[in-house]
Amino acid sequence: MKAWISIVAVTFVSSIVVPSSTIIWATEQSKNELEENKTDFQFNSEPITLYSEGDITVQQNSSGEILVTKMETNVRANVSRWGTWQYTNIAVSTGVAANAINAAFYAGAGASVAMFGIPGWAIGGLLTGASWTNLGSAPGSAVAKKWDKNGWIGFYKRTGYDGAGRVVATQYKTE
Repeated sequence: MKAWISIVAVTFVSSIVVPSSTIIWATEQSKNELEENKTDFQFNSEPITLYSEGDITVQQNSSGEILVTKMETNVRANVSRWGTWQYTNIAVSTGVAANAINAAFYAGAGASVAMFGIPGWAIGGLLTGASWTNLGSAPGSAVAKKWDKNGWIGFYKRTGYDGAGRVVATQYKTE
């Protein structure tokens, strides 16, 4: 009955508003049918900004990686192209990372600066992106799992250039 009323109402409205060559169809679907037919579309492949302060931005891309970007100039220039990701030759096991993160958690945020041999702003951004302060009193294991891809956490870096080829940003991620 609902479907019939919907069709009659749509037909009446369409006869007033829609040109006669247009066909309109209305139907009622159950919750199960909607779940079966649901498709997730990603219209934008741009990273989602999780945190931004000053010249540092923490983002998460569509594959779940946390990206930490530092703009190198006072005036935020547009990055017209990014260089390739380069391995920094720094990798730690997830166990070592978990212990270092827990130690930094108890020692205060300043202890995270020299934790892995990458710039303090980068490690701080990666920790912020992993929501380390919201993961209990020993967040090391949870953060290490977020950063881990194969039992080791490797740190990668790439450089962003403006239209004139000048370095305007640096970005770090883990793999």
